[in-house]
Amino acid sequence: MMKKRIALGLLCSIALTSHALAGWTTTNPFSGVSYSALRGTDVHGILGWSYSHLDVDVMEIKLAQPSISFTSTPSNGSDPYDTTLQTTMDFMNATNTEIAINTNFYGTFSPNADNVGLVVSDSNLVSSFSTGWPAVNISPTKQIELLTSYTGNQYAYGNAFAGSDIIVQNGQLTGNGQLSHATSRHPRTAVGYNAVLNKLILMTVDGRRSDSIGVTNNELGKLMKAFDATWAINLDGGGSTQMTMNNGTAHYVNTPSDTYRAVGANFGVHAVADNSYMAFANFEHNNFANFEYSPGYSGSSTGFNESLSTTEIVTSDVAVGQGAMKLTITDDAYQTNEWFARLVSGSYATRSQNTIRIADGYVGVWAKTTDTDAYISIALDDPTTGDRGIRKAITADGNWHLYEWNIDDATAWESWVNNTNGQIDGSDFTMDSIQIWGKGDTVVYLDNLAHDTDGSLSYLTGYSVASGLSISSNQIPEPASLCLISISILAMTNRRRRS
Repeated sequence: MMKKRIALGLLCSIALTSHALAGWTTTNPFSGVSYSALRGTDVHGILGWSYSHLDVDVMEIKLAQPSISFTSTPSNGSDPYDTTLQTTMDFMNATNTEIAINTNFYGTFSPNADNVGLVVSDSNLVSSFSTGWPAVNISPTKQIELLTSYTGNQYAYGNAFAGSDIIVQNGQLTGNGQLSHATSRHPRTAVGYNAVLNKLILMTVDGRRSDSIGVTNNELGKLMKAFDATWAINLDGGGSTQMTMNNGTAHYVNTPSDTYRAVGANFGVHAVADNSYMAFANFEHNNFANFEYSPGYSGSSTGFNESLSTTEIVTSDVAVGQGAMKLTITDDAYQTNEWFARLVSGSYATRSQNTIRIADGYVGVWAKTTDTDAYISIALDDPTTGDRGIRKAITADGNWHLYEWNIDDATAWESWVNNTNGQIDGSDFTMDSIQIWGKGDTVVYLDNLAHDTDGSLSYLTGYSVASGLSISSNQIPEPASLCLISISILAMTNRRRRS
């Protein structure tokens, strides 16, 4: 029986109130892999920019996922130098991997390459370690280490590759490094790791064009830190920067400035496509996803002071991962009845603005409040109608609870706009909105709005490190003991899936 594992992130205590990163989108194309992308956003909160555009692509790979494995560019055998020049796409297709990035700096001696620094492919040495060129080793059992010497390895060599500089070490920025162009903005490729989360981070940043100007090495380090890297190295960049993915169709994830350069070495990830689960909004990395609009933006919202009611991303108290939305509703002083807030997904909540999902399984969201008289629902649009789940009372105990609706259960849904039939009976659907009701001033936290075609989302039950509160579904009991809680922190939570 296949299992999916969801890692629970460490949490910081800083609240981020800006909507600066509304351009981030996050999907889960493979079991154990999250893919985040930033496109065309002017203000970049991580870098403190108030100008220009930046395109960033990030793969976060959870090494505890059994289906994840790795490979890298092999030796060219008896041919001169180390490897045969190859685009990242050609490498991914040749190795039947699902994700790939470029790695080492190299010298070109077409059709071959002389790689700078260590390259090990499936435990076979391809290029020797070079002093001053830090390397990453991933053992055959997926143990990861940062190397500054060839004999400094703690684990057996499995797949290894090298870069120019350590840009993050012990969770701190190290500066721009040795390259002459490190202080100017260019396309960049980086790899990083977080041992506590046991997470490998692959990142590309596009550059050399007006809609993505690139970053310095130090700015690349800031981006890697924002994705939890406790150490990271700069790989070959410029026209070599490439990231590819095959989640049904092989394609370039980023837009290389040199279309498309054959490079000396690449690194690939074997992963299993998993389209059963999708987070519409997980509020990671200060990302509102499609929910960047104010509580009063929708004409359906009523009964509260719109100018004083806000949403913000917080990282000090979350249900899953590292970010949550804090919804603050200030009641209308002249309103004695119940207020209603419709948080739309996209500016018009239309199907064209949202991801189409198969109408099967469960859709749900995590919520918590200490205020009474608060209710929650989720509205969906199938191809011809818009309906919402029967509203549920949000338990006012200050704990996170999962509120979910069975898409296949007609009794779980009701009509709420014209021409609806009170059930999700089409073959697919898109997200319309999160809907909240309440009385008086109210604060509600929301996290991980998600859909799973396999069934209940309650497998996400876990523990919030920051708040010290157990996280429980409203359909399953609290963890029976602190032992269970400890297991959920260290080993990550399991879920049942149909095989």
